[in-house]
Amino acid sequence: MVQEWTFNGIRGKGESPPRCAGNFKGRAVVMATGWSIWDDLALFNPEQNNAEVIAVNNMILHWKKRVHHGVSLHAEEPPLWRKLRQQYGCDNSHVTCHAARPSRDPQVMNCDYIWDILGCARAGTSSLFAVAVGLGLGYTRIILAGVPLDDKGHFYDPPYILMPKQFASTSVRNQWETAKQVFFMDRVRSLSGWTRELLGEPTEEWIKSA
Repeated sequence: MVQEWTFNGIRGKGESPPRCAGNFKGRAVVMATGWSIWDDLALFNPEQNNAEVIAVNNMILHWKKRVHHGVSLHAEEPPLWRKLRQQYGCDNSHVTCHAARPSRDPQVMNCDYIWDILGCARAGTSSLFAVAVGLGLGYTRIILAGVPLDDKGHFYDPPYILMPKQFASTSVRNQWETAKQVFFMDRVRSLSGWTRELLGEPTEEWIKSA
């Protein structure tokens, strides 16, 4: 029988969650590379709002200020983006890296923590996985920036190109809708796009109630 753990609403495989589980509190921004990222950060700057940063995929490099956690479903990416930060004038504080599995590339080190999370968080993009990791770490308010989940692409894509329905697909959105019901518990809100419609936006009252 497969062993499972449950912590702060998150389910995972194994005897217990990673050692870092529950070691954090307060607010965090899950920061991804959707087209709306810079407009979102103009609305809610983590440094001005006493929030820590959970950067998704290559946002680990593009956010040059303090990144507390780097997260991806693609285990090879966070250590590489972390290493590149040293060459691009980024804040030199340590970035703790998290992934859903060990690296499959022998030339790329494993992330600091592996979260073998079960359920919808493994199927709803790296941003949904990052939300699950953030809740598992202990944050009580998570604000989504750059996670619109529509067909407008990344901030670095040419503006005339529409993305395939990967991020706005019915299957992906179903996973987010399930996550809202199963483990978000009104601890997650969004600054833009379809996720803002689904979850609501982070009001001042909601943020301060953390």
